Amino acid sequence: MNDRLNEHVDRTELAELVAREAAWLDEHRYEDAHRFFTEDVRARTPGGEARGRRALVELAAAEHERYEQTHHQPTGIVVDLDGDTAQVRFSAHIALVENGGTTTATARYRLRARRTEAGWRFSELEIDPVTEARPPGRALDDRAELAELVSLHSLWIDEERWDETDRLFTADVVVKSIRGEASGIEELVELARKGHDRFDRTMHNKSNFVIDLDGDTATVRAHDIAVFAIDDDTASVAAGIHHYGARRTEAGWRFDRLEVTPIALTEAIGRAL
Repeated sequence: MNDRLNEHVDRTELAELVAREAAWLDEHRYEDAHRFFTEDVRARTPGGEARGRRALVELAAAEHERYEQTHHQPTGIVVDLDGDTAQVRFSAHIALVENGGTTTATARYRLRARRTEAGWRFSELEIDPVTEARPPGRALDDRAELAELVSLHSLWIDEERWDETDRLFTADVVVKSIRGEASGIEELVELARKGHDRFDRTMHNKSNFVIDLDGDTATVRAHDIAVFAIDDDTASVAAGIHHYGARRTEAGWRFDRLEVTPIALTEAIGRAL
């Protein structure tokens, strides 16, 4: 009788721990992580992996603080006890509110727990996404922001807005072009200046945007026609295809990859203007 009672208490405590952990995440009470997870917890989520409680908190904050509100609703909790350890499985319905729109998702959770002096704590966490439905306007907003970012890239070069580089590119951006390669913002600016400082003026015109969204990452393909004013009498024209990689950051979309494929380049030609 006592064994059955103890088992019932354990199951109840673990089910309650699941519910409280959901509230912990939605209310951003990260300082209470020790109430739910062991110090050596390991996690694998759609947003990345973490080893240790501090790393898990950093991952959770990075994934959730950009939303105005979140709501995690666990359902179908199954608890398998094995002495002082347990396996917990459940499904969750998730709502994420951002910029007035709500993304809904479902996921399967698998956790391992062990009994500690302070009670049950989760030592392993795995989250497998099942479905995701973004608000219709979200994709349109993303496409508009990415298209504008491509246009700003042209202005960045033509008007030498080097101090605005971090508004377009991530700190770890990687670039490949006919003029060389660059890794990071400092090298990118150096590469851009090496290719453009020798001209009096430049004008880049991008078109034929093809944008493919994949959650918080995207690829953008754009055609580029550039006019290089060499001096008062001559100019040259270049054509190329720009392949961008982008990811969503706390500050908005940023390019983290750019590869420029050259198509054509003229010799110096006479200017009428």
